[in-house]
Amino acid sequence: MKSQNQETNSFNNDPLSPSPPLSRALGNLELSYHRNFLAGMDVACAVLHISACEPLTDDHMRTAMFCIARRHPLFRMRIVQDQINPSMYNFLEMKPILIDFRHENCTNWRYLMSEEGSLSFDVENGPLWRCRLISVKETCGKTGTPTVAKSQRNCQYIFILSAHHAISDTAYFKWFMSDFLQYLRSAQRLEGIGPIYSHPLYPPIESLLRAVVENLPKEKTSIKPNPGSALEPERNDTVLKKYNVQFTNEILSLSGKRLKSLMQTFKLNSVETGRVIEMCKQNEAKLSGAVIAAMSYAFVRLVFGNENRARNLDICMEILVDLRRFLPPNIQEDLNGCPYPGVGSSHTEQRFSVYPSEDVAQSTNMWKAARRYTREIQENLRNGYYLRNIVPKHHVPVKGKSHIVMCFSNNGSFSNATSLAQSDGIQICDYLSSSTIVIDDSPIFFVTCHTQHGQLYVSVIYTQNYTSDETAVTFMGYIQSLLTNSSKL
Repeated sequence: MKSQNQETNSFNNDPLSPSPPLSRALGNLELSYHRNFLAGMDVACAVLHISACEPLTDDHMRTAMFCIARRHPLFRMRIVQDQINPSMYNFLEMKPILIDFRHENCTNWRYLMSEEGSLSFDVENGPLWRCRLISVKETCGKTGTPTVAKSQRNCQYIFILSAHHAISDTAYFKWFMSDFLQYLRSAQRLEGIGPIYSHPLYPPIESLLRAVVENLPKEKTSIKPNPGSALEPERNDTVLKKYNVQFTNEILSLSGKRLKSLMQTFKLNSVETGRVIEMCKQNEAKLSGAVIAAMSYAFVRLVFGNENRARNLDICMEILVDLRRFLPPNIQEDLNGCPYPGVGSSHTEQRFSVYPSEDVAQSTNMWKAARRYTREIQENLRNGYYLRNIVPKHHVPVKGKSHIVMCFSNNGSFSNATSLAQSDGIQICDYLSSSTIVIDDSPIFFVTCHTQHGQLYVSVIYTQNYTSDETAVTFMGYIQSLLTNSSKL
């Protein structure tokens, strides 16, 4: 095994970046949701098997990592223990931002995977993640000569990403790896180099790994906010209070079980999807805006049940959208002039007037909300949050519920059920930890949507710590009925 020295880079002096806007606090989804639902994991790894027509260089990797670090704020963070209250932890940005990247040649990459599980992180200085690009095989056609056509060359690599459990979960890893693969393709495309392909790994990588620290004692720390501290929401959230009242018994029965996150998915057939898209065109809304409006009304129906009267309610949510699917082509370009394949964030708080589900006003208002969401998100993304300039201002992940009750993404690779994540051959594995920082500030529901073969797929992700399977199915059913019924007008 031949290993090169670890390389460190800084992204602080980017001459191509525009003037930074005012910083805002990182959202709950950006900061707190991306952690392992199964508490007790110290190191999580993602594996990607790729092949290229030309060898990948360190410059290609740096370009891809540069783009990733600009748009994924958790990969710029370190963890600092509060000096006043040792039971609290803060996420702070590294300055300068460091990259832990190694390019290696190795015939036994499975050994390196096992080795990753025994290496921890310098959480206070960062980074909280490591990247390894492992050259597995390079062939130049049957003759082995460098004169063969480029299309016959086959350079194969294993890309291993390891992260501290506080910033990792399966969905986020898959999203990150899909972004990384797109950026890597863009980096080579700029030089006129052929395509990069991803391949599945068989057998599943989990069966090849061992929990290297499973016998070590675990120290679990609960984080509780002090009354009146910055950890508590600045205002009372009506929706969260109503949800807690409506599902008190369910929450109590699930509390403390620390079960894993689950997902429910439904799809609309091509005819139903066509109706929804046509209504979006008539109302100047994106398909994402329609799903966001439907999930908002569905959540209110879940809270108020079948009460036959109008209701007004504030809903605070966080929205992550695939810029390539949401923004006009003229403002999609990344710093290198390539279409940006990554994620943009929008935070919104809306007041909804909710009527009985049979009322025509329900559908009318839902499409008004879809148009409002679409315009607001587009405006937020145009003005931009350049994530490298965003700091976690007065925010510490806490044990408890966030005032952001729902999150949404139109990036299909965030869903375990989508073919995009499966075709990219990404496999995830976890290692048991010797210490755990408890961060439990996830939203009640995480909703994703994507279209495939003319059909709309909507997934509802939830954690069993707070929501039962029955409640999640009910919520999903409301979304489905709202989309189908409101499109029949």
